[in-house]
Amino acid sequence: MFFSSWLRNWKRSPSAPHRRTATPPRRRAGFRQPVEALEDRCLLSALTVTNIQDKGHGSLRAEIAAARSGDTIVFSPQLDGKTIMLTTGQLDITKNLTIQGPGAGQLIISGGIYGDPYNRVFEVAPNTTVSLSGLTISHGTGYKSVGSRFAMWDGYGGAILNLGTLKVSACTISYSHALNEGGGIFNDGILTVSSSTFSGNGAADGAGMWNLGTATLVSSTIFNNQALDTSPGSYQPDGVGGGIYNHGMLTLSSCTVSANYSNGVAGGICNDASGTVTVENSSSVTEDVYNLGVLYLDSTSTIGILEGNPAIPISSSGNAAVSGDGLVSTGAIANVTKSTASQTEATGNSLLNSSTGAEAQVPEAAEQRLRSSNDAAASDAFDLVFVNFKDELLQLV
Repeated sequence: MFFSSWLRNWKRSPSAPHRRTATPPRRRAGFRQPVEALEDRCLLSALTVTNIQDKGHGSLRAEIAAARSGDTIVFSPQLDGKTIMLTTGQLDITKNLTIQGPGAGQLIISGGIYGDPYNRVFEVAPNTTVSLSGLTISHGTGYKSVGSRFAMWDGYGGAILNLGTLKVSACTISYSHALNEGGGIFNDGILTVSSSTFSGNGAADGAGMWNLGTATLVSSTIFNNQALDTSPGSYQPDGVGGGIYNHGMLTLSSCTVSANYSNGVAGGICNDASGTVTVENSSSVTEDVYNLGVLYLDSTSTIGILEGNPAIPISSSGNAAVSGDGLVSTGAIANVTKSTASQTEATGNSLLNSSTGAEAQVPEAAEQRLRSSNDAAASDAFDLVFVNFKDELLQLV
């Protein structure tokens, strides 16, 4: 009886099954995108000039001021065929910048207009890298602003003063003037010019360009520029280097220098005692070159009249093609050799050797050739413009 009762109770009260403690399933760790701070990152951009005003929103001056180093400035198609005239001073570029124009025939950046006060167009600051393309840069005067006249570098670089690293491509540098040196460009940095034209520029020396640094010109034309002595009888004669005056390192590759003029010496190129010039790759200088420094000339290139130190022939590979003394003289002054070039400088119409103090007069016949080597008819129109311009500049100073 007792056993039967116990058995019934056991069947009625089965023990509760063991239950596992429920735990939520583990979630797989998903990929978590790292967050990177961008606040200090400089994102380069293209800024667009939308009007031809000298200043204010959308102007070239305002976009240059707003640009960050490395930015690019372009122009609205609505500005094609227009002129941006600078009336409140030159454009100072103090950062790495690229300015891309629509084409030299489509847009003019002007320092002013003839008859009105005006200024230089661009100044490139030291330690900057700047690129200018597709522009006509004209009517600069080599002054920082209309009323400056005493600012540093006033009178140098009519259109452009380069103190940094400047690349100019597919541009026209025209009708700009400097009271002293570099009517088109004054270079005291590193300059590269390609597929560009210098024309109608004027200065006392180096009307197209005055080079104090390193300049390389490729597939470019220097045409109808004039160097005129603005102070006859002064201790420092001017009117030297109608096309180019070189005091540094200059290379002309596939370039044409023609129809330039000076009323002193070197209608084409003046290379002074500190200068080195290389003329190569079918370059042509149709007027005179006055060489007191070192001049390399390859067999594919030509010079109209060479005065001073003879040229050193080079092969197409750029190596000197030397036989004997390796020198070729086509000029009137053959007694100035390469070894004395670094000690020789120009004084008026003579050559002065600083080591001996001896002075050798430039023959009168050679001087006459220098003065008459350019076609006078080709420069008559420019004469009228430049003479009037010179008188006006002297009145403003």
